[in-house]
Amino acid sequence: MAPMRCHDVGATHTSVVGKSAFVSRLPSSEQAQERAGQVWLSLLLLFFSGVFLALGAWQLQRLQWKVELISQVHSNTKAERVQVGSAQDLELFSTEADAYRQVLVRGRADCTKALPVWASTALGTGYWWMVPVELSDGSWLWLNRGYVGPGFVKSAQSSDHAYRKSAACGQVSASGLLRSTQTGGGFLRGNNLNQGRWYSRDALAMAQAQSLPKVNALWFVDEWPAVENTSPGHEPVPGLTPLNWPNRHLGYAITWSFLSLMALTGAVFSSARARHFVVKCTKRLKMRIAGGKQRGGVGH
Repeated sequence: MAPMRCHDVGATHTSVVGKSAFVSRLPSSEQAQERAGQVWLSLLLLFFSGVFLALGAWQLQRLQWKVELISQVHSNTKAERVQVGSAQDLELFSTEADAYRQVLVRGRADCTKALPVWASTALGTGYWWMVPVELSDGSWLWLNRGYVGPGFVKSAQSSDHAYRKSAACGQVSASGLLRSTQTGGGFLRGNNLNQGRWYSRDALAMAQAQSLPKVNALWFVDEWPAVENTSPGHEPVPGLTPLNWPNRHLGYAITWSFLSLMALTGAVFSSARARHFVVKCTKRLKMRIAGGKQRGGVGH
C-alpha cells in the first residue's frame, strides 16, 4: 500500500479574503476512506486485545481452581476410610468437599439390575459396570465395580452367567471412592433411558430405569483400589478412576496474554499512522490558509 500523501489531487477548498481567493488541496476521498479504515482497525484491535486479556485472566483463575481441586482430591483419597451402611451415613458428606473420599460400602448387591455405562479408560473404550447396592435401611446406592468390555455386557445379562453367582453379588463389602452423580449424559450424547444407552453415571435416572426406590441421587461409588492378583481377562476391572488431570492453564494464560499484547501493538501502530496523517495534513492546510491570507492582503 502506497503511503498517504496530503498533496495528492483531491477536493478543493476556497478561502476568500477580500476579493482574492486561493485553492488548497485536501486529502482525496480514497485517502479519507483509508484513514477511516485505520481508525476502525485500531478500535477492532483494541477490542480483541481486551478480549484476549480477559481470557488470559480467566485461565489464571482456572489454574488456581485446578490446583486446589487436585490437592483436595489427593487429600480425600488419603483420608481415613468411612463406612457407609445406610443413607444416613451419606448425609454427612458434602458434594463440594468430600468427592473422592474413601468409603467402605456394605449391603446387598443386586446384579440382576446392573447397567453398563459407556467409558473411556486406560484399558480402552468399554463400559463401567454399575451395580445397585441395597443398604441396611432399604435405600440404594450405585457401586461401579469397574471396567468391562462389550463381550462381558452381552453375556452378563444372561441369568446363568458366572458373574451373577460370584461373590460380587449378594452381600458385599467393597471399598471405593465417593463420586458425585453425573447428570446429562456425555458430550453431544445424552442418556437414553428407553433404549438403555448410558453415557454418564446419573444415579437418579439409572434408578428410575431399574425401578429402584429410595436411591441416593447425589452419590455413587467407584470401587478402588485395583484388585491385585487377578487373572488375565478378569472383569470387571476396578481401580481405574482417574486421579491425575493435566493442568495446562498456565500455558493457555500465557498464550492469550501474548495475543493480547500483539493486538495492542497493532492497534498502537495503526493509530499512530492515522494520527500522523491527520497532523501532517492539518499543518499543510494551515500553511496554505496562512499563505492565502498574505496574498489576499497584498492584493487588497
